[in-house]
Amino acid sequence: MRRLTATSGSIVSPGFPDEYPARLRCTWEIVTPPDSKITLQFLTFLVGGVTAICDNNVNDYVIVYRGTGENKVSEGTYCGWELPQFTDLLNEVTIEFQSNNVGGFRGFFVVYTAVGPTTTPTLPPTIPTTVPPPINTVNTPQAPVTPGASYVPTVRDHATRLGENIYIVLLFLLVAILTPIAR
Repeated sequence: MRRLTATSGSIVSPGFPDEYPARLRCTWEIVTPPDSKITLQFLTFLVGGVTAICDNNVNDYVIVYRGTGENKVSEGTYCGWELPQFTDLLNEVTIEFQSNNVGGFRGFFVVYTAVGPTTTPTLPPTIPTTVPPPINTVNTPQAPVTPGASYVPTVRDHATRLGENIYIVLLFLLVAILTPIAR
C-alpha cells in the first residue's frame, strides 16, 4: 500500500505505458487536508481488455473508494476501456488495482487534485476523451505516455490478444497465395 499526501499528483499502473504483469494487487491511499475534496481524472484506462466484465473474483479491475482503512465505501468497480471520472470525493480516497493470472493490458494513468479553501493544487492536463476506433481502421502508433502528456489509444490497445494475431495470419496467407504466382 502506498500513501500519497500531496494535494495533487498522479498514479500509474505497474509497467505503464507498457502492459501490466499478471497477479498484481496494488493499493494507493490519497489523503489531503480535511477541508478539501479530491477529483480523480483517468487520462488512460484499459484494464482487462475492451470487452472485460468487472468480476472481482476473476478479471482485472480497479475499485475506487471514498475514505481509507475500515471506513472506506466503494464508489464502484471498473474495467474495460471507458474512463471513470470522479469529482467531489472526500479528502481521503483509496484506489485498488488487481490483475488476474493473465495480465497484459496497458492499465491506467490517473491524476488526482484536491480542491478546498487551503489547497492550491496544480491543475491536471486537459486532454480529449477518445473512444476506441473501429478495428478495421489504420491508426498511427503513439509515442509512450509520460505523466502530464496526452495519450490517444491505438488500435492495438483495443484489440484482444486473439484479434492481434489475425494480422499475422493474414500476412502468412497473403505470402502463401502470392508465392506461387511470382514463380
